[in-house]
Amino acid sequence: MTEKRKRVVLGFNQKLEIIKRLKNGENATNIAQIYGVGRTTVNDIKRHAEKIKQHVLLLQSNDGDVKSRKTMKPAKYEQLDNVLYQWFIQARSQGIPLSGPIIMAKASIINKKLDGDPNFKASMGWLDKFKFRHSIRQLDINGEKIGENSAVVAEFKEKFKSKIQSHLNLVREQVYNCDETGLNWKTLPQKTLASFSDKTATNFKDQKDRITVMVCANATGNHKLPLLVIGKSEKPRAFKNLNLNTLPVNYYAQKGAWMDLTIFMDWFHKVFVPQVKVHLAEKQLPQKALLLMDNAPTHPSGELKSDDGNITCFFLPTNIISLLQPMDQGIIENMKRQYRKSLIESVLSSDNTIGIKECWKNYNIKDAIFNVASAWADLTVPILKNGWNKLWPEIIPYKSKETKTVSVEEFVELCNELSSEILSTKEVTDWLESDKQDEGFEILNDDQIICNVTAVDKEVDDDVEDLALNLKPPISHAEAEAMLSKCIDWFEVQEEANATQVLLLRKIRNMATQKARASKKQMTDYFV
Repeated sequence: MTEKRKRVVLGFNQKLEIIKRLKNGENATNIAQIYGVGRTTVNDIKRHAEKIKQHVLLLQSNDGDVKSRKTMKPAKYEQLDNVLYQWFIQARSQGIPLSGPIIMAKASIINKKLDGDPNFKASMGWLDKFKFRHSIRQLDINGEKIGENSAVVAEFKEKFKSKIQSHLNLVREQVYNCDETGLNWKTLPQKTLASFSDKTATNFKDQKDRITVMVCANATGNHKLPLLVIGKSEKPRAFKNLNLNTLPVNYYAQKGAWMDLTIFMDWFHKVFVPQVKVHLAEKQLPQKALLLMDNAPTHPSGELKSDDGNITCFFLPTNIISLLQPMDQGIIENMKRQYRKSLIESVLSSDNTIGIKECWKNYNIKDAIFNVASAWADLTVPILKNGWNKLWPEIIPYKSKETKTVSVEEFVELCNELSSEILSTKEVTDWLESDKQDEGFEILNDDQIICNVTAVDKEVDDDVEDLALNLKPPISHAEAEAMLSKCIDWFEVQEEANATQVLLLRKIRNMATQKARASKKQMTDYFV
């Protein structure tokens, strides 16, 4: 009689190893023998690979112990569990004191709002399971309310310096900072907007045309990652017929255009880590790096690191973020001002056939993405380096005259070209700062969290704000060839032109020529 195989429960680390082996082409039967499980188990792991990887990422994002966890057993009251956990991570990021009794009381309140099981009881046993399920090691009874004073700043600066130099032995090229911000991408000064809109908006917050933008660069300013941009729609109308590979940003969609944990984790593992590794290899530096970030509720609350453990994260204390975070030291503001200058110039450059008002109405999210990417690309190394001066000053202070932003006076002059309404400095300043407090994530109340968790997601193909767009008809290859030829003739005689740019234009024109010939031949063959 064949001896019955002993039941083996694999941990998540082992499951990840199996997924990697399968990806590398190893035979499922051999893998089953190595781990002492049946082939069916290996096939189940293969089928649920994405779900397993997502669960492990969630555990890691909350400082969970991946080694000791083996199952993905769901909560008995799943909706209650999801709502309560969303509330928990948001409260913790705000430094709100949390304890066992507070969480149990909140669970009872949320259960009532959900019209949940009347017999539900938030007991100590339930609390232990909730903490274990979400890898919450300890609760902070006193909270994290830190005063914005020089002592706290000095303490963190020393801690950061020790982490960089003593523990990790990193140089400035290996240290990065990322930060999100909201951008009202179509908003104009209030008076101008009122004259352009069929409906007068009462304030800037009424504008639905917002996106979240995340910037990320290293301390030398030599490596700027492409922007992460979050819009409301996965397929805006403005993207119709667009080759998405031509977008100069990493574009994600979320129904409120807000950052969330899923997007951040995807960006970290699929964008940040690979691009940083390529940059470090080019610089012939060790494959180690640190990402400095704030503790927003949309960021992981525990240790976050690359699969090999060489790229890690470090969090700024709650209440001194604005004082020390590099991207908050004028870098984001500079980018936004450059963007808004491009916005106004785009509207002013309208041809006489449609006018300024129609040009503004046709300005779409694709235009906004290219303009904000251009604004980010235009930020110089000195501007990016200066952002680190408060947190990590160099031994020899780096000073540069290249930190000047577009002045309010320049904006007043530009804005007054848009309409007959004469704008004051204050009105223009209010417009420039209209999204200054928008941190790219949403603080939700209990009802909003419940709505988010219980709502049935529907795929939205078009942005509501894009419905009135007059999309231009596609340009033929022959038309493109003719226009590019004229563009080359114009560009070659400009003082700013250089050989590299002219060759690039000619290369693009030649591509249009080849496509035009191919289309003509196809048409000829059809009628032969």
